[in-house]
This record gives sequence, structure tokens and C-alpha cells, in this order.
Amino acid sequence: LKERIRTVAKDLHIPKNEIPSRLKEIAQAFFMRNLDPAVEGWAQGAPVDWDEETGLGNAYFVYAYATHIAQVEVDLTTGEASVEDFVAVHDSGRIVNHQLASGQVEGGIAQGLGFALMEEIPEKDGHLMTTGFTTYRIPTIRDIAADTKVAFVEALYSAGPFGAKGLGEVPLMASHTAVSRAVAHALGAAVNTYPLSPERVKGSVA
Repeated sequence: LKERIRTVAKDLHIPKNEIPSRLKEIAQAFFMRNLDPAVEGWAQGAPVDWDEETGLGNAYFVYAYATHIAQVEVDLTTGEASVEDFVAVHDSGRIVNHQLASGQVEGGIAQGLGFALMEEIPEKDGHLMTTGFTTYRIPTIRDIAADTKVAFVEALYSAGPFGAKGLGEVPLMASHTAVSRAVAHALGAAVNTYPLSPERVKGSVA
């Protein structure tokens, strides 16, 4: 694909250093010339040493890591829990696009907060009680800590694209755990049922 782009750019008299800023023009030329802009490929991951019977070994050939810390405030009178501060640090290998990666983490934090504190699908006689956003609560921007901090530790993975690892679901898994454990710490009691609604929080301290 790189060679095709360079060939079209040369035909359009576009210098190499201007190619990134003129990709739209090059893409239009691809379309007009009926050139295929797609590239296909595949890669085989490294072998894993995993025993399904014992559950021992390495299930994956690479791991992405994260540490999430949530500071919460719990109103023991109402049972309301709110996230006041949040810090997320991820090792996802090389971060190719920091803005997109930060957005992915921030979105995962919001999802995790919803999972931990409010999202629930109750049913009655086999019928869902949540039929829209008026009955199915999800986080809004007002529920996210205003000073949420996201940082990355770029430990490169040699077999990943440009040294990258995965980032997809890691923020969700780490954030709901951080929030729920922070609530449990504030209450001084174990909380094992999601979401940690005001009713459940009040019940745990009654």
C-alpha cells in the first residue's frame, strides 16, 4: 500500500513530506483510477503454554496491564456513592495515538462506573423493567470525576504493531473493580452484588 500511495503521489506531483497532509487528495485519485486501497495480511501469535485441565500456564502470549485508583464519597444517609477522583495508568505497549488511547480509557472508566454503581436490568414475570434511558440508568458527564487522570507506561511488545499491545476492554475491567472496592473500603463492609445502588449501600450498613 505504501508503494501504491507513493506512486499516486508522484503522479500528482506531491512531495513525500506532504503525503500525510494530502491523503484525501490521494484517496480521491485512488477512487478515480479504480485502485484498491485495501491491504490484507495475517499474523501467527507466539505459542502459549496453557493446560486447560489444571488452569495453569500462560493463556495468552502477551498481557496488557493497568492500575486504576478511585476515590469515592459515600453518603451513609442516602446510600449515594460518587467518584470524586480517578487515576488510571496503563501498560499497553507503544501508544500509537495518545488522544484515541486516552479516550478509550476514559470511555472504559465511564462504563465501569456505570457497571459498579447504577446499570441494572431487573425483570418481573419475565418482562424487562428497563425499557429506555428513563429506567435504565447510565453515567453522564456529571458522574465522572472532573479531574480524571490517564497515563501510559509504554513497555514495547516486540511482536505487536509498532510495539503496541491491546487496550480494548482493560479499562472497563479495572475501573469497575476500583470503584466497587473503594465503596467497600468506605463502608468497611464487603459488597458483592452489582450495581451498588443506594438501596444496597444503605442495606450493607444497616
